[in-house]
Amino acid sequence: MKWRELVRVLSRFHRALMFQARTGDSQAPQTSPPQSTAAARIRCRVGRPRGGKYPREGRALERDVRMNRLISILVLVVLIACSSEDPASRATTASQTPAPSVSSSAGEPNWDLAAHARMLPDPAGDAYPDPAGFLDSRAYGVERGTTDGTATFAFPFALDEPIPTSFQVPLGYDAAQYSYCLDTDKTSPGGYPFATEEPVPCDFILVAQSTGDATWKATLIDRRPLLDGRDAKVVGVPFFIDDTRKEGVFAVPASLLGDPSAFEWAMSVSLVHLPLPNDDFIDLDENYSAMKSFQR
Repeated sequence: MKWRELVRVLSRFHRALMFQARTGDSQAPQTSPPQSTAAARIRCRVGRPRGGKYPREGRALERDVRMNRLISILVLVVLIACSSEDPASRATTASQTPAPSVSSSAGEPNWDLAAHARMLPDPAGDAYPDPAGFLDSRAYGVERGTTDGTATFAFPFALDEPIPTSFQVPLGYDAAQYSYCLDTDKTSPGGYPFATEEPVPCDFILVAQSTGDATWKATLIDRRPLLDGRDAKVVGVPFFIDDTRKEGVFAVPASLLGDPSAFEWAMSVSLVHLPLPNDDFIDLDENYSAMKSFQR
């Protein structure tokens, strides 16, 4: 029993005893005529009358004093016992609600790599229109390193709110997506995943896409072949969401990108219609106007 509950029990016990004592006194026959209020005050000042016994009112007063002292002693004992409670038990109580894990065990090496990335902040609430916080990026970055003996690029990002396990895609679109645009050689291919041939300075596009269920499908679109009139290459890549569901990371083998020593990049959060290619999409949160630089 917790100490607060024990104190409440003792308090109720005290009130019950006091009520019983007063009720017993009121039912007892009077052995002397009622005393005036002034006489009662005088008796309290001079102490017990000779003979060693209080009159009826005095017995009730003495009983109240003794009971209050008893209850005070019991409450004091409870408080002292609780203050000396074993620290380990307090820690166990405090840890009943576990803190969320920083990373998903499935992608631990990639999260370790992502932890070294210099994250660039993005203002909260700048997504427009702003349908949901999980579509509002808070930070993003790039890092290159080695995971399981393989040269890898990590592309981590953080969101304003957790990604729901399921959701309705806003504004009537078919899918929500997180993506990175990588400009590795200053060329600007036209075509896929866009419907038009207008040049777009993204040699590679990383995309994690969901239609609202628990699945996020991640792909790397290599757009360099479009410059020669060939089709873009689309391959699947690992993508992880951490246990807080407020962070994600792409893990891309460096060989798929040509292992560039430097490139420009931008991150975006978008809503799209399917299937691709098409130009029917909206960027809710993006930084294409001020692309970032990576150099190793």
